[in-house]
Amino acid sequence: MTQGDERMKAAKASIRQRLTHSKLPMLVLVGVVLFALIFLGMRFFTRYTREELYRESQNQLTEITSQMYEKLSITLEQQWDFLTVMDRSVAFYAPTTQEALVQLLQATQNQLMSQDSALRFLAIDESGNLINAAGERMPCEFADTLGMTGRQCFLIRGRGGDENQMVFSLPIMQPLTVATGEKSIRITHLVLLKGMSSLTPFFRSSAFHTQNSTYVVISDGVKMYSDAADENINFLGRNIYPALRTLRYPHAGNFDNCLTELEASDNHFTCTDVLVDKTQYFLCMKRLTGCDWTMLFLVPGVEVAAGARAMVDSITLIVNIAFFVLLLLTVGAMYFLLTAMQNRERYAVETENAQALAQANAELDQARQAAVDALKLAESANVSKTAFLTNMSHDIRTPMNAIIGLTNLMQHDLNNPEKLQAYIDKLHTSSEHLLGLINDVLDMSKIESGAVTLRMDEVNLAEQIEQIEAIIRPQTRQRGQHFIVRASQIHHENFIGDATRLRQVLLNILSNAVKYTQQGGEISLDVREVSRSGHSYVKYAFVVKDNGIGMTEEFQKHLFDVFTRAEDSVTNKVQGTGLGMAISKSIVENVMVLSKLKEAKHIDIHVDMSELDVTKVEAESSATYEEIKAYVQEHFGVKVSALNIAQVKRKYGIIERECYNKAKAEDARQPRCPEEKEKAIEEAMRFFGMIK
Repeated sequence: MTQGDERMKAAKASIRQRLTHSKLPMLVLVGVVLFALIFLGMRFFTRYTREELYRESQNQLTEITSQMYEKLSITLEQQWDFLTVMDRSVAFYAPTTQEALVQLLQATQNQLMSQDSALRFLAIDESGNLINAAGERMPCEFADTLGMTGRQCFLIRGRGGDENQMVFSLPIMQPLTVATGEKSIRITHLVLLKGMSSLTPFFRSSAFHTQNSTYVVISDGVKMYSDAADENINFLGRNIYPALRTLRYPHAGNFDNCLTELEASDNHFTCTDVLVDKTQYFLCMKRLTGCDWTMLFLVPGVEVAAGARAMVDSITLIVNIAFFVLLLLTVGAMYFLLTAMQNRERYAVETENAQALAQANAELDQARQAAVDALKLAESANVSKTAFLTNMSHDIRTPMNAIIGLTNLMQHDLNNPEKLQAYIDKLHTSSEHLLGLINDVLDMSKIESGAVTLRMDEVNLAEQIEQIEAIIRPQTRQRGQHFIVRASQIHHENFIGDATRLRQVLLNILSNAVKYTQQGGEISLDVREVSRSGHSYVKYAFVVKDNGIGMTEEFQKHLFDVFTRAEDSVTNKVQGTGLGMAISKSIVENVMVLSKLKEAKHIDIHVDMSELDVTKVEAESSATYEEIKAYVQEHFGVKVSALNIAQVKRKYGIIERECYNKAKAEDARQPRCPEEKEKAIEEAMRFFGMIK
């Protein structure tokens, strides 16, 4: 085995080792990511199911509590009905003696006990004494709490072994005076007493298998009724609020928050979960209207929404099993994938190494060639920059020297008006030439930075041609050249466009033709209307021809490059920056379409412009840019540009030139029309009948 073969083998082994080591961490990372995703998914599912189960439990408890409250309200209202019947009986019979009053109380009580045996009727006199149906008269301990108007309902604690009582108090409609022996007493209230144990049927719910514990408390938390079905919550004591404050509330936070929510809710109801010795219970609190009672329900969590809990438990079990199965499949897949990768690398390493080496060599060659090309490009750019600086220094120095020389001459001939005028004319010419050089550099800088903007106005084609001819013809006459201007097939002389940029392009091309055409040569400008591309467009062709020195095939490739000239200005005395054609090309690419150079003998420019004088019918349903601007300014108080108008016209299918009203997404240099200006332009276009 040669030394080269040994190096090749070592390289293959190294590459194989790197591949194995690079893929193993990737597989581990993928496995960790999959495990994390599965784990997070399980956590999310578990939390989601718990919250949904909690909300379902709240809904069930709310419904059951509402049903229990309705039943309780009915029975409480029934007691008021009994008391009202008693009041009407007293008013009807109007007993005048205590014996007659006792008989009436006893008769009414006996009549109503068939419906409710727990009823007890009492009368109270103005001295605070009770008179019961048995004729007994005794002091009333709750007389001070009785109001003189309106009905009252409250709870009193029983004495000795007696149970707590509900008290329903009603002032007599017509206070009654009855005789008791030698003196008379005045009866002011009728009272109905009912034991709290009578409420037990209303507080037991079959939905919870009667496992709900029910309490009735007054405002300070004192327990007036208790039906504790669960032995685990017998610790509450007489005042249950302190004991409830010691418990943990996963959702509510604490018991005081429950009280706050109870007072703030519209229906005076709250429901939350609470932990008693790590066992979940649900606490429901309902404030009764018309009295100072609060009902509390403690229900074991397993009894609430039992069907939903069973379904959730089953689903959770299935998902857990799927999780572990998926985890095992993931581990197994990673193991088999790693094994397959090792086998593939073991049997295919030579081919992979050969391909890697070939690719490395190709990339090395590409990098070497790219470096060579970059070096050539840098050298070319440096040469162009040096040539530009040389040409510019020469071209700027010439008019500057002329300006300096002329100013010196003017100082010596201040008293000679004729010479001064001649000097001033030459000074003006040199200054204009210097300004033209500077403007070329500034225009190119603006174009490259994207700062060139177009000003769209009404343009008359004949006027523009006349102005161009007025500038070029003196130059050709001075050089003894023939300048011919021809116009043909012009059907629309007026259009919307940027007259300044149009003149700049044509003057640059014609000036080049003048510079590089010998004395006695011929230069021509042909203008014709080519065709129409739509209802709002007219297309013109401008053809510049000359019989000058021409261009080599190599120079044609760089005709529109910046700082490029056919010959060096230092040697051929042709003044210029080498930017004229580059500026023209950049302007044309933003406004017009420049045709392919044909045999270096003429330049053909095709320009699409928005027409004004199309047809009589079209004129009646269209408006100029200036008319639209004036309408928007008058009616909306905002100024809009021709670009804004062109973009809105494009939106409605009134196509403008390609590079003028592109959407901003298509051409980042063109700002999009603001929404408020767009609406104003639309209204103007509707006014002029351009859109509906």
